[in-house]
Amino acid sequence: MMSSLVLSRKIKTKANLSDRIMAKIETRYTALLTKALKIPRIIVGAVIVLFVISVFVLTRLGGEFIPSIEEGDFAVETRVLSGSNLNTTIENVQKVAGILKSRFPEVKNIVTKIGSSEVPTEPLPMDMGI
Repeated sequence: MMSSLVLSRKIKTKANLSDRIMAKIETRYTALLTKALKIPRIIVGAVIVLFVISVFVLTRLGGEFIPSIEEGDFAVETRVLSGSNLNTTIENVQKVAGILKSRFPEVKNIVTKIGSSEVPTEPLPMDMGI
């Protein structure tokens, strides 16, 4: 209701640059779409061929895109209830560290960071340990 009171009721009759560009694009798109609808078998066949080619290429992608590195590091997240104090978070993180060291003898070191991250793109809550 407020927009009807504030906005003008005049209808724009002069087309600006973006209107003219969009009209040309729409005209060309309509012409291409009309031609494509006249040959549906060719279009569907081309789509199937392209899909088969893409699946073939996808199966040939190798480990060069996702290299396997044997660093021996694991990232484990621990969380406590939101609003828990620092002592509770420290106790739970130490408990998790103890369980990891006792059940997995190959674990040599455990490094824990509690609280928010230094990296601004990785928001971590204060009740989380990594």
